[in-house]
Amino acid sequence: MHTGIDLGLQKLNSSVFGDVQDEEKDYVLNKVIKSFVLTVLGKRKENESRVVDLDTISKYYSALQPYISSVELNKVETLGERFVTGLFPSGQTIAAFGSGTIQAGIEYKVITTGTDFSNYGGTASLVTNDTFVCEIANLVSGSSTVVGETYKIVNADTASFTSAGAKNNNPGTEFTATAIVALGTGTELQVLKGIPPWAGSTSLIPITDDKYFEYISSESNVDIGNYITSGELTAGKKYRVSVVGTTVLTSYGAFAAGLSDDGENGLIFTCILTGTPSWLGGTKLIETKNVSNRLILPQDIDNVLNHAYGTVKSSPYVILSGNKIKVYHDNKFKINRIYLNYIRKPIDVNLDKEIDCDMSESLHDIVVDLAVQHIAGVTGQPTYQGILNENVDANQLKRS
Repeated sequence: MHTGIDLGLQKLNSSVFGDVQDEEKDYVLNKVIKSFVLTVLGKRKENESRVVDLDTISKYYSALQPYISSVELNKVETLGERFVTGLFPSGQTIAAFGSGTIQAGIEYKVITTGTDFSNYGGTASLVTNDTFVCEIANLVSGSSTVVGETYKIVNADTASFTSAGAKNNNPGTEFTATAIVALGTGTELQVLKGIPPWAGSTSLIPITDDKYFEYISSESNVDIGNYITSGELTAGKKYRVSVVGTTVLTSYGAFAAGLSDDGENGLIFTCILTGTPSWLGGTKLIETKNVSNRLILPQDIDNVLNHAYGTVKSSPYVILSGNKIKVYHDNKFKINRIYLNYIRKPIDVNLDKEIDCDMSESLHDIVVDLAVQHIAGVTGQPTYQGILNENVDANQLKRS
């Protein structure tokens, strides 16, 4: 990309060529990459004509799909508030490291070798400049938590993680382990950040980032209907386990147990079989549903909550504030889960750190062209408008 910028500037005006420093090229590349991502993914339509031909926007949209992420947020409830809070993904520290945790779903580049990453999405024989996406298997019965690793509770069953840093044992609770806990039958944890068996002088650097960049949409999971203690379950519907009892629900898509410490945030499962379980021991379920949230401006929230209808279960109001989302229930209904669809932050390219663009390679040429246009514009090059006109003419030719 740096070479492409040099060639583009050399064609524009030889007096500019060579004057742009590497740090400036990195800055411009990162600026146009972010602008390009937001434009194609629908956030800056007013600049669309300068960035991409409408006839090919679907192609670029497809190539940029990796920037669209969906995640269940870590939910925080505060007693007495009219909302629950979901914390946005905070992203990676982009620097080489050789100890501590690596995060599931993040791609890493090997700087120096020596560690076996075969249980983390890599291999035992990675060499310098190899890359791998971190993948970590869930912890199940027969394994134990590792101090310093971060987990999300899938099903606590009869185990308790409150002594190891978890605020409760509810499904979906995230915690960084402060103690070793053995997992029994039925217990399962998703490993969000694991500690590889670091050896020698091994070092890695993240080359993708999951940091929140732009809001797309969000959903809440809410209870609907009445509690169910008998009768038929329907395939395709979601149910929350409020009271576990002794009913066996494994054939219906649930774990053997969905126990939670307060009986309010139990396991949510999608039923896979229509039928009537053998209801035993006071088991209590309730049907749940994912509903779309309505985003409004923070200054409007008091007005809408004081409206006769206010926030409603079928479409709760949300605001964005302080790197988190607030979902308002106004003490009228319960928010079980919060799901966020967002544009993740493109990695910042950096020549010194050898961090390349994480955009599809098929789009690198257009990014370089946009960078050259930007530099030509800010340096007052008379050929800048000509470049724009050439691009417009080319796009019109494509459409014809």
